[in-house]
Amino acid sequence: RNDLPRDISYFTGRRLALERILSASARTAGGTMVISAIDGMAGVGKTTLAVHVAHRLAGRFPDAQLFVDLNAHSPGRTPMSPSAALEKLLRALGLGTEVIPPDVEDRSALWRAQLARRRVLVVLDNASDTTQIKPLLPGSPQSLALVTSRQRLTNLDANLISLDVMPLADARDLFVKVVGDDRPLADPSATEEVLRLCGCLPLAIQIAGARLRHRTAWTTSYLAARLRDDHRRLEELETDDLSVATAFSLSYEQLSDDEKLVFRMAGLAPGADIEPHAVAALIGCAPEEAETKLENLVDAHLLQQLVPSRYRFHDLIRAHAAKLSSTIDSEADRSAALTRLFDYYLSTASKAMDSVAPTDWAHRPKLSDRTAATVDVSNYDRALGWLNAERSNLVSMSEFTVLHGWPTYACLLSSTVWRYFHICGNHDEALAVHTNAITAASALGNVLFEADALASRGYINWFLGHYQRALVDCQAAVRIAADKGDRSLEGRALHALGLVHTRLGSNEQAGEVLQRTLAAGRETGDQDLEGYALRGLGEIYFNLGRHGEAIASYEEAVSVARKAGNHTIEGYALRALGEICSTMDQHRKALDHCMRALELARRTRNRNIENRALRTLGEIHCRLSEPEESGRRYEEALNLAKETGNRYEEARAHEGVGDARIECGDARAATVHWQQALELYDQLGVPDSDRVRDRLDALQQQHEVS
Repeated sequence: RNDLPRDISYFTGRRLALERILSASARTAGGTMVISAIDGMAGVGKTTLAVHVAHRLAGRFPDAQLFVDLNAHSPGRTPMSPSAALEKLLRALGLGTEVIPPDVEDRSALWRAQLARRRVLVVLDNASDTTQIKPLLPGSPQSLALVTSRQRLTNLDANLISLDVMPLADARDLFVKVVGDDRPLADPSATEEVLRLCGCLPLAIQIAGARLRHRTAWTTSYLAARLRDDHRRLEELETDDLSVATAFSLSYEQLSDDEKLVFRMAGLAPGADIEPHAVAALIGCAPEEAETKLENLVDAHLLQQLVPSRYRFHDLIRAHAAKLSSTIDSEADRSAALTRLFDYYLSTASKAMDSVAPTDWAHRPKLSDRTAATVDVSNYDRALGWLNAERSNLVSMSEFTVLHGWPTYACLLSSTVWRYFHICGNHDEALAVHTNAITAASALGNVLFEADALASRGYINWFLGHYQRALVDCQAAVRIAADKGDRSLEGRALHALGLVHTRLGSNEQAGEVLQRTLAAGRETGDQDLEGYALRGLGEIYFNLGRHGEAIASYEEAVSVARKAGNHTIEGYALRALGEICSTMDQHRKALDHCMRALELARRTRNRNIENRALRTLGEIHCRLSEPEESGRRYEEALNLAKETGNRYEEARAHEGVGDARIECGDARAATVHWQQALELYDQLGVPDSDRVRDRLDALQQQHEVS
C-alpha cells in the first residue's frame, strides 16, 4: 500500500538534508530502526522534504509506504491522539476494527508486531511532540520512520535535522520553477528583492511565484513593489489554499498565554535581535523567566538563535508578531512596553559608559531616575562587550524613537554613547545616531540637546573626512553652548572644532580654538578636556616646527591623562610622542612610545588610536630602513581605516605603503598606492595632497631620465 502524497515537480535544493536522511536510512545502528526527524519553522518545507525522500526510498520498503498527518498545526483540526493515529495505521495495513484493541498500549504493541516481518516506510507528519510520536514508531530495523514537526524533538532518539530558510541560489531556482517563465530571469535584481522580502521561506516563495505565474500582466518588479509594504506583505503572501500568516498563527496558538505575550512584545522591539534582559524589560518579568520563554519559542521555531542568549525573528514572523500585537494589545500597553525597553537600553548604556569612559562623566547625561540596569556592566570588558553586542539595537532604537514619538530618548542616547563610537570606530552608525538626535532636539525645541548632538556629529564628520560639514556642526554647537552659558559643552565643541581646523591645515585658527578648549577645561576642572586640548596643541606646535613645545605639551597631556585615568588621551598622546621622536631620529624611543600606545589601544579596543599607532609604526620602521616591517604595519593600518570608514587614515596608510614599496625598489606598486592616497587627499581637501603630488612628480621625472 502507498499512501504517500504526490511529490511536487519543482522540488529544489535541500542537498545536505537529503544526504543525511538517505545516509541514515542506509544503515542500521546496532539493529535498531532508523528514525529521521525533520523540524523547522512553519513554511520551511518539512513535509515537502519528507514526502520527496519517501518517494526516493519507496522501492526499498515494498510492503507499505504510509503517511499520516498528525494535525498538530492543521487549520480547524485538533492534534490526532496516538490512539487514533494507531487505528489509522493498523487499518492501512488491512486490519479490521474488530481486531484492533481499544487501549493505546495494546494498539502500539499490535502495530509493532505487524511490522516485525515487514519492510515499511511510515511518514509521521505534523507532529506536536515526542509523546504523540513514540507509540507510533516501528520496532523492527527493517522499517523506517520519517517525522516532521515544528517543535524540536530533542527527546527522540533520532537523526535530527533542522531545516532553515533556503540559500539565495536555491530560493531563486524554486521561484523560477514555480513561475514557469522567464520573467524572474529577465529582472534578476527584482527577483532578488522578492526573495529577500519573502525571507527565502519556501512557502512564501511558492505563494509569490504562484501569484506571478497566474498574473501574466505582472512583472517581477511589480510583485516586489507590492511586497515592499511592510503592513500588507503578509496579505500579499496568500492564495486560496495557502497563507503564510495562517501557517504562523497555527504555531502561535500552541503557545501558553505568557509565551504568546513574549512573542507579540518581542515583535515590537525595533532591533535586529533581542536578549532576555531586554525581553524582561518589555514584559516586566525577571530575565531568567524571559529566557525560559524565549527558549520555548526557539523550540517552536518561532524564534531563531544564532548565538547563545540572543534571539531573532525571521522577517515574516516578526511582521506577524507585530500585527498580532496591534490587534490584541492596547496602544497604551504597547507604548508602556516599549518605554520600559528604551529605559532599559538607556540605563544599561549609561552604566556601561561609566565603566568604559569613567572620566567622561561630565559630558554625559545623568540617568539615575531611569530603570536600573539588570546586566552586569561593572568592568570595562563586560561594559564594552554589552555595547558591542547591542550596538545595532541602539542604532535601531535611535531611529525608532525619533520617528515614533520618543524624541527625548533619541537625544539622551546620542549624548550617552558618543564616546563609545570613538572607541569602536563604527562612524557611519554614529552619524545616524547623532543626526537622529539633532532632528529630535529640534522637534523638542531643546537647543542644548541640539548643541550636544551637533558637537558629537562634528567629531564623527571629522573622523569620516567630511570637514566642511564638521565645521558647520562644531561652530553651531559652540555658538549655542556659549549663548546658554554651558562651559563644559562649549569646551567639548571647541575641541572638535580645533581638530577640524588642524586637519585642514589652519594651524593658527586651530591653536586659538584649542587654547580656548584648554581654558574651558581648567575653568571647569575637567581633566579630560584639558588633556585633549594639550594633545591637540602639541600637534599644532609640531606642525609649526616648534618641537620642544610640542613634546612638552604631549608630555603634559600624558601626565594629565594618567592622573585622570584616561587611557584614550594617554594613547593618543603617546602615539604623537612616538611620531615626533622619530622625526628627531630617536627611533627606539619612538618605538617604545608607539608600542605602548598600540598596547593601550588594543587593550581598550579603541580602533581609532590603534589605526594611528599602526600608521606611525609604519613611519618609524621606514625611517629605520626596515621596509618589509614598515609595509606590514601600513597594511594593517590600511585595512583598519577601511573597516572604520576613516578616509584620512586610509590615505595616510596608502601613502605609507607607497613609501615602503619604493624602499623595496617596487616603483610601480608605490605609484599605485600614492595615486590612491592623492585621490583621497584631494577628495578630503587637505594639504597633504601637495606632499604626495611632489613624490609622484619626482618619480615621473626619474622615470623619464632613465
